[in-house]
Amino acid sequence: MTPHSFMQSNPNSFSGVARPKPALSRWAIVLVLLVPGWLLADSSADRHEIMFSAGVGEALESDVLPFGTVDFRFKQNYGGIHPYGVGGWTSKGALYLGAGLLYHFTLKHGMRLTVSSGPGYYQHRGDLKNLGNRIEFYSRIELSRVLSRGRRLGLSIGHISNGGLGSSNPGSETICLTFTTPFGSE
Repeated sequence: MTPHSFMQSNPNSFSGVARPKPALSRWAIVLVLLVPGWLLADSSADRHEIMFSAGVGEALESDVLPFGTVDFRFKQNYGGIHPYGVGGWTSKGALYLGAGLLYHFTLKHGMRLTVSSGPGYYQHRGDLKNLGNRIEFYSRIELSRVLSRGRRLGLSIGHISNGGLGSSNPGSETICLTFTTPFGSE
């Protein structure tokens, strides 16, 4: 194989040098955002949590649609990083099932900032936007305030993207109100 034919057959090559995959650079950004937080771990997350969210998908488009999720947030953590599972759906029948990692930053006045990201399975239906792949990454940032007995009310903003794994990567944004409640023993 000549260098010229290698460059023509390898779209990730520029002048014979391989470019980094977009998915790897996205994970590097997530790690850079999470690592400083290890010093600010939220010690109040001593119980499992369930989070319900309701809002809109396609939030930056002219045709928004109802969107909701249910998250199970595990109390177990590794340096303050918690695993979670999520199921999401839209009013047009799209489905998202995933898992990932999240981190809580404790702020003043009962406020908490949660950053989360993880891969999952995405299935679109009918005339709903095709996000380019069945594997999609859902990343969110959530600001919540404690109500009573550990319950929280908040707002989350999210982005669903295939991270460059698909032939196209249109992505989609979500904006949701969230309600989180702890359960299980401390």
